[in-house]
Amino acid sequence: MLDRRRIKELTAWNMEQNEQIAELLAFKKCYEKYFGTVDVKEVSEEINGCWAENQRYRDALEEVREVWAGSDGFVPETCPEGYLQRLLKKCYQASVNAIKEREG
Repeated sequence: MLDRRRIKELTAWNMEQNEQIAELLAFKKCYEKYFGTVDVKEVSEEINGCWAENQRYRDALEEVREVWAGSDGFVPETCPEGYLQRLLKKCYQASVNAIKEREG
């Protein structure tokens, strides 16, 4: 059986919980007023889209690295070819750095 002291403690705890629930409901109402409701499915789809876009960029960087690796043995014969080779090497190095940064 519950004695009066224990009933008083439980009642106080219950009132405290009710106050916390009321505060959370007020916060939710205020949030929805200013920001609207949050659709979890919509947010999930947005995150998945970001992951897919990120993967496309990573695949493109891998492709740049593969193209550069396949150009071994190319010897530029003119100044414009040498200039283009330097530009391509910079692009290659930027993609390698991005891949290394991603991999940690």
